[in-house]
Amino acid sequence: NLNIESYGQKEFEATYELLCIWFDELFSLCEPEDIGNYHETMLASFAVIFAIAHYAMQGLEDESYKNRDLLVKRRMQNLKGIDWTRNQEIWKQFEGDFKGKEQYYYVNQNKRTVSSIVEWLTREGGE
Repeated sequence: NLNIESYGQKEFEATYELLCIWFDELFSLCEPEDIGNYHETMLASFAVIFAIAHYAMQGLEDESYKNRDLLVKRRMQNLKGIDWTRNQEIWKQFEGDFKGKEQYYYVNQNKRTVSSIVEWLTREGGE
C-alpha cells in the first residue's frame, strides 16, 4: 500500500532510488526502444511488466534500503537469460489469446495469469 504522503524524505529518496535501479535493469533486458513494441517483445505486455515488478520487489518489506537495492538488482539481472521476444513458445503456457491481423499472442491481464508469470520468473531467476 503506497501512501507517498506518509513518507519521510529518507524513505522517499530510498524508494525513488529503488525504482531507478529497477528501471535501469528493466532497460538492460531489452533495447529500450523495443520495450512497448508488441512487434518485438513481450515486454510490451502490461501483465509481463507487472509480473517482473512484483517478482523483483516481493518480500522486501523488512529489508534495509541497501539490501532492497541489492536484491532488486540481482533479481533483475537473473532475468537476463530469458528470451523476451514474442515468438517464443514459452509465452503460450500462460493464459491468453491470439489477436489482431498479425495474430500475436497476448497474455491475459488478470491476477491468475500475472501470478503464474511471477512463479515462472521466480523459477527462472533462481529466487
